[in-house]
Amino acid sequence: MPPISSRACPKADGVELRIIPEMSGQIAALQAGDIEILWDLPLEQVKTLSARPELRVDSVPTASWDGAILNNDIPPFTDSAYARPSILPSTRKKSLS
Repeated sequence: MPPISSRACPKADGVELRIIPEMSGQIAALQAGDIEILWDLPLEQVKTLSARPELRVDSVPTASWDGAILNNDIPPFTDSAYARPSILPSTRKKSLS
């Protein structure tokens, strides 16, 4: 396979990444044509948006994951009484001792 730099790639003058915190705002922007791509579409919106002829909804399996990274060196995360209840219930209590 040739290196990525020698493959034919779509050309764009630029890319604008807009952060829209609420999903309802993201969907409204998509429907209005203000944005062109939206990911992590809620399952309940797939059928509704798939019915619109100007939109295409694709489902793509990936090996990605979503995570949360917290600074455990600052309060309240330094307090074990606060931190213990926030650990996933599947964690064995024996391993927390």
